[in-house]
Amino acid sequence: MRRSLKMALVAALFFAAAMGLATAAAPAKDDAVAVVNGVAIPQSDLLRLMVNVQLDAQQDGHRLTQEEIVAWRHKILDQLIGNELLYQEAKKARLTVDPAVVRQYVAAAKSRFPSDVEFKRALAKKQLTEEILTREVERDTLVRMYLSQRFLKAATPAEAVVRKYYDDHPDKWREVRARHILVKVDPKVPASKAAARKKIDDLAARVRKGEDFANLARQYSDCPSKERGGDLGYFIKEQMVPRFSAAAFALSPGQVSGVVETEFGYHIIKVEDKRTISYDQVKAAITKEIQDQKMEELAAAHVADLRKRARIEILLTDTPPAPAKK
Repeated sequence: MRRSLKMALVAALFFAAAMGLATAAAPAKDDAVAVVNGVAIPQSDLLRLMVNVQLDAQQDGHRLTQEEIVAWRHKILDQLIGNELLYQEAKKARLTVDPAVVRQYVAAAKSRFPSDVEFKRALAKKQLTEEILTREVERDTLVRMYLSQRFLKAATPAEAVVRKYYDDHPDKWREVRARHILVKVDPKVPASKAAARKKIDDLAARVRKGEDFANLARQYSDCPSKERGGDLGYFIKEQMVPRFSAAAFALSPGQVSGVVETEFGYHIIKVEDKRTISYDQVKAAITKEIQDQKMEELAAAHVADLRKRARIEILLTDTPPAPAKK
């Protein structure tokens, strides 16, 4: 149910050949796709990062068009060039990363998998090896160190700015604690929707007659929260899909919703409690949010300046689409 965002250096497309699509004048796998101040950016880096976007597109049920492929090939290359410029500046500043920090990060990533085989399989799916992952962690850590050293102080907001953000966004600090019963729908089996709707309607009727909501969730819900009687804990609006949040936040404690349809299936929601998060509880998180946004702006401006003074040769021969007219 919960949505999360993962920060990544870039998002890009999967190599078109893997999708059964042709690319216009795509370079061979081992060729450089750009040269930045004499340093080549290999095609393999571009292909590896493209995998992530293709996986995301597949999860969303989207097949990328040829125009999208070309546009993203250039977008990802543009960001790779920016990262290389920042890495070169970090090296000029004689910054170094403690190898133990890199090893710790890789070990933490590995610990999230049940075995070394599963870890390597997950890496291979994203065109990675442990060696490449270690190299990328070292590079990204060095770039973050460089940007923090150069811009963190300027990006850190005054407390008055943080407080104003809190006061100007009251809805962001409201939480509900809710339970739900989920009946999943298989989009590949049209008949399953009618069966799921009948099941959720029957459960809703039983709730209205006074049966215990938590017990029904334990017996019939298709969500892992069934083990807790459907309890999802406290959440803010942004943590759930829009239809679910809209229904939950419209209820008062003790109230039960009608049937709510989302991309996950059909739900019945019971709100247990509502509360407002205090300023002191979220002060640090707001500070970081504002700081991260400012750091991103400062870094983008810095990269633009570095590009003006750099020797950059683009070796991709396909042509990105022209920007849409406004």
